[in-house]
Amino acid sequence: MSSRDNAFDSKKRTYTTEKWLTIFKLSTKFRCLKLRKEALLSLESGWSNKSLEHPTAIELLKMGRSFWVQSWVICGYMALVERGKGISEEEMLEIGSVEAFRLMRMRENRKACVDSEFDIQTAVQQVFQEEIAWIVAEEKKCEGFHYSTEDGW
Repeated sequence: MSSRDNAFDSKKRTYTTEKWLTIFKLSTKFRCLKLRKEALLSLESGWSNKSLEHPTAIELLKMGRSFWVQSWVICGYMALVERGKGISEEEMLEIGSVEAFRLMRMRENRKACVDSEFDIQTAVQQVFQEEIAWIVAEEKKCEGFHYSTEDGW
C-alpha cells in the first residue's frame, strides 16, 4: 500500500467538526463523491455519538441547503419545531420569513395536538416538500459527477 493510499484510509482520520466540514464543502464543490460521502458519514457519526460538536438547528438547515443534504434540512426544521424557544428575528432572517412563518404555524399545530397525534417529520416533509425535492435533485446531480481520490486528487 502506498503512502498516498494511507492518506485516504478513513480508519486513520480523526478530525474536528470544522475540518470535516471543510473536507465536505470542498469535496462537494469539486465533485469528489467518495471523499464527500466519507466526510458526510464521519460528521453524522460524530454528531450521533457526540465525539464531534453538533451544529445548531439553523446551521444544520443552512448547510443542508448549501450542500444538498436533505436529511440535514429535515433535521434542522424538525429541531426548530421541537425546541422550546421560538424563532428569533435573526434566525428568521437567516432561514427566510416564509419558512419561519411555516415553522411557527407548525409549532402552533403541534401544541394544539396531543404530541402522539402530530408527526413532526411527516409535517416537515409535507410543508417543505418543494425545497426538499429541489435538494434531492441537486444531490443527485452532484452524485452524477464522480471524481474519486484515485483520479489524481
